[in-house]
Amino acid sequence: MTQQNKSSLKKFILKLIDNNSGQVNSTTRKKLCALKEKIEDNRNCNGNKKSSPSYPNLYNVSSTSETAFQRAIYKSKYSILDFKDNRAGKKIKWLDLELPITLTEKSRRPCVDLIGKIKNIPIICELKFYKKKSNSDKPLYALIEVLAYYYFILCNYDRLDKFNIHHKNTQSFKWEDIVKPDIILLMIAANKSYWNYWLKVRRDSDKTKQLIKNILSSSKKLGIDIKLFSTPEVDFDLQKGSSKYYAPKITPGKSKSWSLIKLD
Repeated sequence: MTQQNKSSLKKFILKLIDNNSGQVNSTTRKKLCALKEKIEDNRNCNGNKKSSPSYPNLYNVSSTSETAFQRAIYKSKYSILDFKDNRAGKKIKWLDLELPITLTEKSRRPCVDLIGKIKNIPIICELKFYKKKSNSDKPLYALIEVLAYYYFILCNYDRLDKFNIHHKNTQSFKWEDIVKPDIILLMIAANKSYWNYWLKVRRDSDKTKQLIKNILSSSKKLGIDIKLFSTPEVDFDLQKGSSKYYAPKITPGKSKSWSLIKLD
């Protein structure tokens, strides 16, 4: 992506935030405003602070929601994408998880949930997880978030490679390969309950669907393909039981198969 297109992406993301901040609840508005501040803060695109991710915590997890979901997917090593069009499923190999994508002095930096690849096509995947009596981000926020994270990678890929920003004992990849034109796929993956809640149960589900369609269409004009996938349900509360810490997991078989969300 050229410098000019990178600038267009930044303007696009900021416009999405400005146009939608007044139509969401206070929690989502606050998160969108915080994301806008990060995008407008030039330190997030010209920082030069080295970081050294250690070994990822995969086996002593306390979460039973999104963090557990992330760890379990990564530990499963791969997922199969079902595009529902009679094509054979495409296999994503998971390379790393929760990697910082800015290089500022701040201890807490924006982190991408999962990095993977299908053959030589890099995948940036953001995860969302819904269960009763817990909060989950709106699809609007998830879409803006994954676009923002791609923007940060565009800004910082050379220094992410320079400082070898990867966790120990994970699959190596070049950040530079992620920003090559025409071979990037951004994904939002969430459990079936998440999509059912936001696209069927809520009274504003039709409005949400139309908003998603508009964002996906506008993103394509910038050369960015975003896909939405539904994953099978996993009961992490059951896995954890009464333990303080546990090792969340995805069971083999159909649980590895993700279905494309179609909004038509």
